[in-house]
Amino acid sequence: MPFNRSTKDRGLSRARVAATLFLLLAAGEVWAQSARPLRRLRPAPRAEWSINAELIGVGGALTPTASVINPANRALATPSNEAFLDARADLRWSLGAFKTVARPRWTGTWTRVQMDSTVPGGAGEDKTDSEGKADLTDLYAEWQAFPTLQLTAGLLVDGWGPAEFVNPTNPFFHLTGKSKSFFFKEKGHVFTKMVWTPSMNTSVSLLAEPVSNNEPSFRQDQSFSPLWAVRGEWQSDSAAVLIGGILGQEADAASFFGEYLQLRSDSTGFSVYGEARHTVDAKKFELVNTGGFEQLVEQRRGSSKVDTYSVLGLRWEGRIDARLEWIHYDLGYTEGEWERLKTALTQLSPYLLENLRRFSRPGLEFLTQNFWSASVRFPDLGPSSDWQWINRVLVATGDGAGSAVRSGLFQSTIEIPVFDAGTLYGEALINSGTKDTELLLTTEAAYYAGARWAW
Repeated sequence: MPFNRSTKDRGLSRARVAATLFLLLAAGEVWAQSARPLRRLRPAPRAEWSINAELIGVGGALTPTASVINPANRALATPSNEAFLDARADLRWSLGAFKTVARPRWTGTWTRVQMDSTVPGGAGEDKTDSEGKADLTDLYAEWQAFPTLQLTAGLLVDGWGPAEFVNPTNPFFHLTGKSKSFFFKEKGHVFTKMVWTPSMNTSVSLLAEPVSNNEPSFRQDQSFSPLWAVRGEWQSDSAAVLIGGILGQEADAASFFGEYLQLRSDSTGFSVYGEARHTVDAKKFELVNTGGFEQLVEQRRGSSKVDTYSVLGLRWEGRIDARLEWIHYDLGYTEGEWERLKTALTQLSPYLLENLRRFSRPGLEFLTQNFWSASVRFPDLGPSSDWQWINRVLVATGDGAGSAVRSGLFQSTIEIPVFDAGTLYGEALINSGTKDTELLLTTEAAYYAGARWAW
């Protein structure tokens, strides 16, 4: 009888390989350092610590969209008004080559939800709610074991890659609706990390996420599985060339590999870059016709199926910082599947509620396959040349990069420092396009004003 290893067994095997690589690299570095001649003893290091904090207050007004997945705003209950009070602290303690960081956070939230009646002439509903939540966004320890070897463990955020709107080669963190807002703060994941820098230009990183950080899963009904990645990066002395490669295991025990490249010219201010991740045997909610009804079913894509998630970009850094990026996402739905999806989310069937629940958290970075992103940042504005104005546009073009625009999002954010420790913010997000398309499902517009005070 042939022996087939389960997905769990394959995941454990890959994790053992990653751990073995980690130990071999660490052991090699220890041996290399021990072989060097002893240096003169230095005075014992002194402990140092610091405490910083910031308080952010935000108020917003939103216009919910009456879409195929949110009739009368009763499915998603998108707020019409919301306010946040966010208190964050940064605590650091170090002793020589050892450092610890803790970032506790308390967030108070108030929301007002208005829902229309589903019956002609009926009365709508107006609900308010408030809650407070204490959490840790970061808690980790870092040890510079040798000049070329750094070890880190705990709850932390990590990122890399030259792209601006998304970084496909990072499978640990995901794009969300508020990722680009001024008040967004990413919660860390539980990582063990080793960075080996054999030279000033080269680094090799091993990153493993053995357990969950207890946040809701990216995809509905998704079970946590360990993630890991090995990444190598080389940068030229002038930083004109950046090359990186990565491989590992992402969510659902799916294997992946990826690469990124950036070429930059200091004389012209232009740079071109590309970044891509290729996933083997990914999981996705696929559309299946069951008994004449459309059903969203969690399925693997197959070991022979490689799905690519990529960004190609052009950047100019001068008086302003401008970017243009094309984003391609194989796991997104095609235009034909999108029409079937609308049927699955509206047609009365035994699977309707399950379809709506799964689509509310589909586990996709983008719902369809091709997007264009442009951003322009205007620094050094205002009377004291310390204001900043950032504008972003994201448009969806469906099955092809050159296809007609289906929907779009415009975001504009201004930051104005006041006094020595304060910052005022204003932000507008406007969605437009064809009804019931990917960027026009939840909100037509949102406007936020906020202030930040740090000490």
